[in-house]
Amino acid sequence: MFSPSATLRKSTTGTLLLLLFVASAIPHVLAASVNRTIDDTFGDPATGALPTLGPTGWFDDFCEVFLPLAVDCPTGHWAPDKKDAFNQTYHFTYSAADFLTLQFTGTAIYVYTLVINSTQHHLGLEGAFGGAGFTAQLDGGPAKVQHGDLNGLPALPAYNVLLYSKTGLENTTHSLTIRPLKGQLLFFDFAVYTFEEPDLTPSASSSALIPIGPTLAASASSLSAPTGVSSSSDPGPGVLAASKQAKLAGPIAGGILGGLALLGALGFLLFLVARRRRRREAAAESAWMDDAGNNNLKRRSNWPPDPIPRNMTPTAGFIYEGWAPESWSDAAASPRMSFISRGFSHARASSHPSATGPEVEFTAQLEPQTESAEMELRELTALEEKNALYLVGQEEAGREVARLEQQIRELTEAARPSLPSEAMDRWSPDRRTNSQLVMQIRTLRERIAAIQNDEMQLPEYTIAF
Repeated sequence: MFSPSATLRKSTTGTLLLLLFVASAIPHVLAASVNRTIDDTFGDPATGALPTLGPTGWFDDFCEVFLPLAVDCPTGHWAPDKKDAFNQTYHFTYSAADFLTLQFTGTAIYVYTLVINSTQHHLGLEGAFGGAGFTAQLDGGPAKVQHGDLNGLPALPAYNVLLYSKTGLENTTHSLTIRPLKGQLLFFDFAVYTFEEPDLTPSASSSALIPIGPTLAASASSLSAPTGVSSSSDPGPGVLAASKQAKLAGPIAGGILGGLALLGALGFLLFLVARRRRRREAAAESAWMDDAGNNNLKRRSNWPPDPIPRNMTPTAGFIYEGWAPESWSDAAASPRMSFISRGFSHARASSHPSATGPEVEFTAQLEPQTESAEMELRELTALEEKNALYLVGQEEAGREVARLEQQIRELTEAARPSLPSEAMDRWSPDRRTNSQLVMQIRTLRERIAAIQNDEMQLPEYTIAF
């Protein structure tokens, strides 16, 4: 038998398998960590953003500020040499009113400085100098004082020294502000920040994020200072420029996301089609079950069906006249009717038979009712009650005649010697003879004749005008 639910299950299973196959063919989108640099002079080559050096006390040449009259600046001994700095540039200040602000978007930030030996250039300060004291303020939070430990540094001046670092940030826009403490010298060479960018394949070079020079280990608990791995003046190719491996990652990721959205829309469309098909098949199955049930009821129903419903009452203005039908099986199914005027003083009705059976032809001359209206209404009410009783009797007589005729047919079949004895077993368990069956049939026919005679004797009720 047709099963709509089985068809729906097959369709749904095929759709899920198709979606799983397409999804398995799409590579996973990975977040690639890339390093980008912010130079003190040239800024961020990836975004074009420049660092903010303010307000006005920053310098880019140490010898011009502290040794303006010197013929030869002793660079490489105690003064920093630009050739060894990142991109051959640096900036410094010794005013507590100055500040450095870096804007970046990423998950980590590393700020690099220079350190010189103050005792060698006779500035009146002790030891190494260039980042011993400063304050760092991230994203508008509290300014935290940082004290770098300058012990253990390689030969001074030192380059690519990690001044400040912060990791574990969200991949959003951040702002970092650094100020020197009063009386402290602060160099800024460059900064490196880590940016999480979608990529198709992980990059080994971008996943290893380590400082590129010696580290100033800060005493403040909030400062995270990774261990330096190189004191070379060359920052290396990993820091000279930001990683450009993910230039096409954005368009590729957009295409993948668009494909996933398209697959989602396709899946939703298939769901709607399957749901509509399920409803249509359920309706068809329900209609088939209803038809099958009605056919079974028709096969099991007894003869005859009620020709006149028991809840039917004659409407005012019509009566049923008894008449002898051609077949008593439809005695109650084909009543004759004659029209009775209600609310009028005169009514005439004439009927005549036609070629197909009795028909009623009505002609009436209507005039307004005057004095006898109330009396006619009372007579009409009594007449309707009598005719209702007449209809009930006619219906019961028709059913009794039908039942007796059915018994006669069954007894007649049982009396035939050539037929099986199934009917005889049902109606005559004692295996009576055919003569006895004939007597029963004769008795039943006599009862039918009596019922028909009584039916013909039922009075007809009408109103005499």
